[in-house]
Amino acid sequence: MSTAKLSVVTDALHGCGAGYLDHALTAHGVSVQAMRTDRDVLFDGSGPDVSEENLRPLRDAVLAKNRCRSRHRWRRRPFWHSRL
Repeated sequence: MSTAKLSVVTDALHGCGAGYLDHALTAHGVSVQAMRTDRDVLFDGSGPDVSEENLRPLRDAVLAKNRCRSRHRWRRRPFWHSRL
């Protein structure tokens, strides 16, 4: 995984698994942005369900990360375009 240069966003939703996935990925060289990793028995008032509303912060973080990556990409056309 470390050679793939992965970059992921994880959302533990304040659950008991917080810290495990991001630690395992980081140990293998993956860049991780971990969200809601603090344990909260009330789940920040939203409950532990994976509804669209509860996953909206994760969605927004992934979209923001992708926008940031696309701005920093090299602006040259891919090599296969020159072969067409």
